Amino acid sequence: MKTPALPVDEESRLAVLDCLGIVYSPAEERFDRITRIAKRIFNVPIALVSLVASDIQWFKSCQGLTITETPREISFCGHAILMDEPLIVPDALNNPDFADNPLVTGEPSIRFYAGQAVQYTGQKIGTLCVIDTRPRSFLPSDLDALRSLAAWVESELKVSVLSEVQKELITECDELQRKVLVDPLTGTWNQQGIGEVLKLAFSKAERTRTNVTIMMIEPDDSMSINPDNLHIVNDIISKEVAQRIRSSLRTHDVIARYDGMKFQVFLADCDNETARTIAQRILRAVAIEPIQIQDGNVMLTLSIGMVCNEGIGQWDLDKLTENADRALYTAKKNGGNQSLLKKKVS
Repeated sequence: MKTPALPVDEESRLAVLDCLGIVYSPAEERFDRITRIAKRIFNVPIALVSLVASDIQWFKSCQGLTITETPREISFCGHAILMDEPLIVPDALNNPDFADNPLVTGEPSIRFYAGQAVQYTGQKIGTLCVIDTRPRSFLPSDLDALRSLAAWVESELKVSVLSEVQKELITECDELQRKVLVDPLTGTWNQQGIGEVLKLAFSKAERTRTNVTIMMIEPDDSMSINPDNLHIVNDIISKEVAQRIRSSLRTHDVIARYDGMKFQVFLADCDNETARTIAQRILRAVAIEPIQIQDGNVMLTLSIGMVCNEGIGQWDLDKLTENADRALYTAKKNGGNQSLLKKKVS
């Protein structure tokens, strides 16, 4: 196996990546949208926005995998950032540089790889890549499409759309601190992370007296899930549900994996009517098409409990969260696939 060499400007490259503060940051719909389109255009099972850090490659957006990073020394993307043109590997098993790579001989069984380096302020910080588990060719028109998608990633990197409080927290934390606050499976904040974000966001909303909404979201029971592979299937479902929820939110809203398959969403500057609209978008996004799992597909629905402090003047975050949780379980008890807005806080 050929280990990727270090770029001649590695120190400067890593400094740019560090200043960008994007490694171990929450997943964002704007990047997920690109990898979903890449997966569809090239008809591949895996599409990634991969960032090459000092020792790892970390996936800012990932379709088709439940892992979020691999060692840099075995990464294909570590090779791709050394090139101006895309790195195309039609059949990894027939390529002496990659034939014995653990990502080829083991999961995810890479046979085909195409990756275009992504630049930020002139430094190649990662790639937009597509991967298949079977060998294939790549046409000139495919190369053009790959370059265009990579350019789209570069455009998105120049714009920050996370809420001010999320950007503030990311800026304050270094890479290792951010890693502790982000759920590695779903790319959302974890419970500790959302706790830190909400301290800032809720305090700001209270000062400005803007309405906020807390949502608690959980999948309804599904009898079609195979209990023999429940852990693996739950991971796949959790990751996909997180992406579908994220696609239904506004750019400044905050999502976290709260516990197991339960998610918490914080909606700043959100009244009752807006909360209902967003809840319906989430319900539709999850129920509209099946989720692909190992042995086929599973149709899934959600229940949503929410509390908005519009008209009730409630500024106790713990109490709002507790009441949203109660509304969630009432919605599930009432049959699921619905949202319930609790208008009084007890």
